[in-house]
Amino acid sequence: MRLPQNYNAVHHIFAGQSSMNTNRIAKCILPVLGAIALAVSLQAAASERPIKGDPPEFPREAHRAGYEEGNLKVRMNVDGSGEVNRVEVVESRPRYVFDRATVRALSQWRYAATGKPRVLEIDVHYKR
Repeated sequence: MRLPQNYNAVHHIFAGQSSMNTNRIAKCILPVLGAIALAVSLQAAASERPIKGDPPEFPREAHRAGYEEGNLKVRMNVDGSGEVNRVEVVESRPRYVFDRATVRALSQWRYAATGKPRVLEIDVHYKR
């Protein structure tokens, strides 16, 4: 069995345990530590702010259709230079009403260059 690189950190925490117990503990704790790291990573991504870009405007079609508000969850691929190169609507309520305006606006956003591509998920709220 091959343990992940951060096994030694877990091993040192439970140094008083037998090696068999340490292996069992490591198998249980490492997935939890990985999930925590992922949650922290997503939180950091969600808190990242664009350095350029206007918020989406309330679409005329939605106004004409009588909609007062809308909520979307959007996933954006941002390259290392900070340019948004893909915008995908993950969820929208009401469905499809605000999608086009959101994709159009967020495609123009720019983020700080990090040298690494990243995926950001944001919530977009419309209210008239």
